[in-house]
Amino acid sequence: MRLVSFSPEGAGSRALGALLDGHVLELARAAAALDVPEASPALLATMETLLQDWDHGLLVARETVARATGLSGPLRDRLESALHPRATATLHPPVAHPPSIRDFYAFETHVRNARARRGLTVPPEWYEFPVFYFTNPGALVADGEPIEKPAWTDALDYELEIACVISHEARDVRAEDWRSVVAGFTIMNDWSARDIQRKEMAVGLGPAKGKDFATSLGPALVTLDELEPNRQGDRH
Repeated sequence: MRLVSFSPEGAGSRALGALLDGHVLELARAAAALDVPEASPALLATMETLLQDWDHGLLVARETVARATGLSGPLRDRLESALHPRATATLHPPVAHPPSIRDFYAFETHVRNARARRGLTVPPEWYEFPVFYFTNPGALVADGEPIEKPAWTDALDYELEIACVISHEARDVRAEDWRSVVAGFTIMNDWSARDIQRKEMAVGLGPAKGKDFATSLGPALVTLDELEPNRQGDRH
């Protein structure tokens, strides 16, 4: 599934949806219309309520989408209030208020190439543990939403990244058990004020101000089952 946080046209509140045939299927309304078992309105209200009970909620959301797929005639009419044309729906960051965002420096080829341009090699410490910095969860913007350049930078830049959304409270998860705590993936753009970042890093602390003013996230949270047919390499 491709799950989204969205507002229907003319609505100020956010709802949980799934992308379906050029529409956004509002999951709470659709589950009620299709009599999906155990589909309480609270469970499917928002992305946050779904993540709070992810294992059960994922099954209910998947059943809702399965029942809605390919309907026609009177059955399709039952979904009218739950189907919103994607062009008229406002998409928000899939997770609006994550408690934490950790940006990892984990792609070896990128690390090697970036450092080589500065005449540097990959430090041995990079291979010892996953290196990351905390970025600002209060500065998320949606897919396609414009970014205003901060007045204090002349070197606005971005990086295309993949964000992994965690679905459970967890600590010391074994590498082979990663699926047990991952809801899915989405796209992230890490906006940077490179001139400010260089000054921060020169004094041995950062990145902070050079990174914390905007992070683009979305458009959809793509669940693991959707990605599985395209996965290569490690099959754990």
